[in-house]
Amino acid sequence: MLSLLEKKWRGTDLEYSPIGGMLRTREANLLYALASDFYVGRGEIVDAGAFVGASAHSLASGLRRNPKRFDKVGRINSYDRFTVSEQYIQSFLQILAVNRELGDDFDDLFTQNLGELAVSVNIHKGDLLDTRWSGRPIEILFIDVAKTLSLNAHIFEIFFPSLIPEESVVVQQDYHHPALPFIHITMEYLADYFTIVDEKVDDSIIWLCRARIPDNALADVIAYEFSSAEQLALMDRAIARMRFAARPHLELAKVALLHSLTDQATAESALAEVDARYAGLDMSADPHWPLYRGQMILRHIGALG
Repeated sequence: MLSLLEKKWRGTDLEYSPIGGMLRTREANLLYALASDFYVGRGEIVDAGAFVGASAHSLASGLRRNPKRFDKVGRINSYDRFTVSEQYIQSFLQILAVNRELGDDFDDLFTQNLGELAVSVNIHKGDLLDTRWSGRPIEILFIDVAKTLSLNAHIFEIFFPSLIPEESVVVQQDYHHPALPFIHITMEYLADYFTIVDEKVDDSIIWLCRARIPDNALADVIAYEFSSAEQLALMDRAIARMRFAARPHLELAKVALLHSLTDQATAESALAEVDARYAGLDMSADPHWPLYRGQMILRHIGALG
């Protein structure tokens, strides 16, 4: 059924018009389709990285349209600090055109953007690292908060044990972001327990949980004690798993990984190889390619190329 839903976010006749925020159109329609046509109400919905509500609005709009009979009140759990940080300050100015200062709360914007849809959402305000999960089954797990290794580990610790085999979907919104290679490494380590539904929807990847994750495997990704060779091998496996068109951002992530594990010269050489591999291709359909090749590589690795 999930594969049939791809037309809901890949086609040109999209059902849902997203509100302003950090999600792109197809990602918003992905969440809308999952909540409206896939979700059956057996588990909860986790919105980890809520910002000003674009993901919660997509999920709640889909939930409202869902024809199945179940209680829709409070089924979405949205997590964020809801406090303006250095990470968010440019987003408020450049994307939202909202004047908020460093340290200001913005949960009022989240509630305002949801409007009457807020009835479907439980707001969890604060540091996710201080949060525990109730243990209730999770049917949709949307992750847009795994910005650090510690947050990534905590997400695996509190949420992944509640996934339902053959029913739960995981959306990793930062999977095609090159600055966070630990996401690729940890998800690839657990690849035996997941099936890719759609490898690239803007920056997101969608997985179906196909089997319960053993406790020892979860403990491994939480501890993240992989050697350099293991990390590079897992990254190579993640890249090879993608179709060629979905590989470029992961190859940039490997450059970032190489820089953290080896040295500047090795990273520069790897970046030159990536540039040569994609130099003759039309990348206009991927607007984030020049952004990530430029800003993100320069910011996270150094002045390469």
